[in-house]
Amino acid sequence: MATESIVLPGDYLDPEILPSHPKKPLKLGPGLMHIPPNSIVSTVAGRLCTDQKKNAVWIEYNAGRVCAHDHIDLR
Repeated sequence: MATESIVLPGDYLDPEILPSHPKKPLKLGPGLMHIPPNSIVSTVAGRLCTDQKKNAVWIEYNAGRVCAHDHIDLR
């Protein structure tokens, strides 16, 4: 099962929470950016998910769009 925590844009990920596999490369999914030499930073706010089996890490977030006619009337 995947593990989860909340991240914000610009958060550097602690290498200890990232999956590691001796033979498989780490796969970065949506919402993450590699900054050489060995930093990984969140580019969006959301739930950080890792999968040890797949040696993968990604961020689940709501990427919904707001249309011009979708507004809230505050009056």
